[in-house]
Amino acid sequence: MSQPLAGITVLDLTQIYQGPYCGFLMATAGADVIKIEPRGGERLRGAGGAKTQLSFATLNSNKKSITLDLKQERGKVLLKELVQKADILLENYATGVMDRASDAKTPQRSHWASPTEVALVVCGDKS
Repeated sequence: MSQPLAGITVLDLTQIYQGPYCGFLMATAGADVIKIEPRGGERLRGAGGAKTQLSFATLNSNKKSITLDLKQERGKVLLKELVQKADILLENYATGVMDRASDAKTPQRSHWASPTEVALVVCGDKS
């Protein structure tokens, strides 16, 4: 029997728990999830010192993994190329981070969207 998200490509730029868990569920449902981390890895990867945390390994199982430096032009270009081929962009950066990375004159999330993409933003509340 086919999995419900088979054939769907997800770019996972999330970190810590709620975003990676969403990507984990998508991967478990058959999506091709590509975890995109900054150079040096996302924060949860090194939270336990030199060893990769069990929680990081679990939340990112069944995912492919790459690193991109979104502060560098080459990283931005590569991400834009990946977005054009993906179905879903999953991110949970602080408000404005993806907008700044787009380098658009009028930043907005649609600068990252491909014609068929779903942008899923997962944010926590600081209060």
